[in-house]
Amino acid sequence: MLKLLREPYPSKEVTNENIISSIVTGAFIFLFLKFFQPFGINNWQYPKKDLYLFIYGLIATLTMLFNFFIIKKIYTKWFEEEGYTVGKHIIWSIYMIFSISIFNYIFSLSIGLMSIDVISVWNMFFITFLVGVFPTVFFTLTDYLYQLKKYDTKTFITKKNINFGESSINQIVLKAENGKDFFSTNSEQLLYIESSDNYATIVYINDNKIFKKLLRSSLNKLDEQISSTKIIRCHRSYIVNLNAIIKITGNAQGYKLFFHVLESPIPVARKFTNLVSAHFKK
Repeated sequence: MLKLLREPYPSKEVTNENIISSIVTGAFIFLFLKFFQPFGINNWQYPKKDLYLFIYGLIATLTMLFNFFIIKKIYTKWFEEEGYTVGKHIIWSIYMIFSISIFNYIFSLSIGLMSIDVISVWNMFFITFLVGVFPTVFFTLTDYLYQLKKYDTKTFITKKNINFGESSINQIVLKAENGKDFFSTNSEQLLYIESSDNYATIVYINDNKIFKKLLRSSLNKLDEQISSTKIIRCHRSYIVNLNAIIKITGNAQGYKLFFHVLESPIPVARKFTNLVSAHFKK
């Protein structure tokens, strides 16, 4: 179990998916409380009981949105992809439940349902925890197994030996945004291009030696100049030559591309996984 908690887990950027999940969670809480009426809710004598239950769901939605769009941006290091794990995601989810319970408690105070004491705070957290922890752990583990299966690379075929020839065929020319500076090389010698602020670092191989060329241009501009279907965008910060890849690995966070002359792998963003996997699947 401890090994599973240390396994890599995708740290997703804040997107419309987070908005949808926040709304769905709030709706689930409202419907769950309304139709099952647990924790003594069936004994409530409030004329506005349905409204109060709806507000509990609304609190969950607004709290989740606050955590996604504010807290997550403040503590960016916690969510860095390289160190994000299943265990971290479960801790984040439990924190989410705790923060929802705090606002639920404040609302319960305002309607006279609870008093100001430690026991009441604990009861609210316990109730919120019971409602949220099991689906949280279940969906986290289910999503982890799904992502693991999705990025399985057992059927992929890569080259063991790559010839970095100097043929004039497939020559590519990359121009800087000023229209004056340019870089030219054989497409077989190009390894990858990395975004570096307002510049792009072109990494290529010649005579089995690695060279780098800095060009003032955005990655988007360079991508538009490349016509080869084997040299593609795989990440917001990288363009790679798929023919230079000797190994591809996958885990719940996605694919990693390896070159035989470089130690550090290149990540593949989730939006580009189908494009990359289509090249290696046979």
